[in-house]
Amino acid sequence: RNFGADVLLLLTDVPGVFDRPPTEPGAELLPLYLPSQSVEIGAKSAQGRGGMAAKIQAAYSAVQPGSTCSACVVAAGSNLNAIRSTLGTKYSPDRPSQGTLFCTPGSDLEAQAVKDANMVSDESKQQQAESTDDNVSEEARLKATAARTQARKLQAMPYEVRQTILRAIAQALLDRQEELLAANAIDVDAAAKDGIGSVLQKRLKLTPAKLETLASGLRQIADLPDPLNVVKAKRELADGLELSQTTVPIGVLMIIFESRPDSMPQISALALASSNGLLLKGGKEATNSNAAIHKVIGDAIEAGSNGEITRDIIGLVTSRGQVA
Repeated sequence: RNFGADVLLLLTDVPGVFDRPPTEPGAELLPLYLPSQSVEIGAKSAQGRGGMAAKIQAAYSAVQPGSTCSACVVAAGSNLNAIRSTLGTKYSPDRPSQGTLFCTPGSDLEAQAVKDANMVSDESKQQQAESTDDNVSEEARLKATAARTQARKLQAMPYEVRQTILRAIAQALLDRQEELLAANAIDVDAAAKDGIGSVLQKRLKLTPAKLETLASGLRQIADLPDPLNVVKAKRELADGLELSQTTVPIGVLMIIFESRPDSMPQISALALASSNGLLLKGGKEATNSNAAIHKVIGDAIEAGSNGEITRDIIGLVTSRGQVA
């Protein structure tokens, strides 16, 4: 309002304003923001300053009557087409809309935007079935973004936090083994009925002994030295100029593994020990087992970090579309 701008573009880490936290199932992007709409605000990003609530307040304030700014769009900074799509001089009906629009209340632009939003809503009902793959891919992207956010938080914490989390997961595998074995029994029974080979069934089956071995392995990983910030090599390139090779996290890992549910705790432990986010895709034959183990690991992560790291650091991918 103080710069005399006609239009503002506010870039953030999500595609726009959603009716609920975008990581929740069924969250819908709002093409137009109206004060009468119900918007549920989730926790703010670790890299942000005020979260989505602050962005909504800023955008709505910018377009109030008396301001030269008649429109503000909240869109994803990671989308390279966001600026071109919202501020370009040429309109293409084939180009998908970007972000959430804020208009001056009571203006002609708002009236037209409401009309357009209603038209989009009607068309979207017909297009929803066709855009399932896009929605699935977007869900996977949001999981990856959430995992990256939590991994960055974990990187900034002392190694003792990672060790505590690993030991908490190890203990949880033992404390909740009845829950895990019950879920696994559903998968094993289904595999037998489907005629899956005995070798694959053996890999699929969890036992108290396997869980004990897993817990022991996780404790051994927790007892190892910190794998990060280790200087692997160093050389002097010139006087006062030194080049070092140092271990750092990769970021977010995507691991696809077969129907062997005992792989999940092992992979998760290695990722957490090195402060990496993780997306996991297991075989469909172990669907119930993977979901149960993922829940146990997620609960242990939050308990072991006193809630400072959420279960989002490890995302469970359940379809091929999310992998794509």
